Amino acid sequence: MSLQLQFWSFLCSFSIFIFDYPTFFRDEGKKWHTSTINKILRNEKYIGDALLQKTYTTDFLNKTRVKNNGLVPQYYVEDTHEAIIPKEIYLQVQ
Repeated sequence: MSLQLQFWSFLCSFSIFIFDYPTFFRDEGKKWHTSTINKILRNEKYIGDALLQKTYTTDFLNKTRVKNNGLVPQYYVEDTHEAIIPKEIYLQVQ
């Protein structure tokens, strides 16, 4: 099966799962938006990986956190937890 066919197969099964169990993900009566599904498909946590130090604390007294734009090293850790989305699908969406 081609990667594109796998991708569409996954999207169909994922959307069926969401609509079969809407309260598992969303509160009753709320609708899913394409931007939400897009964020899920682009977040590395859903493939079982973690990107550490996306933000860092600049002031410990005020607890001010800022986005890390390369000032502090980031670490990408693979297989930190069970994946929800296959890596092939994730890589194709990127």
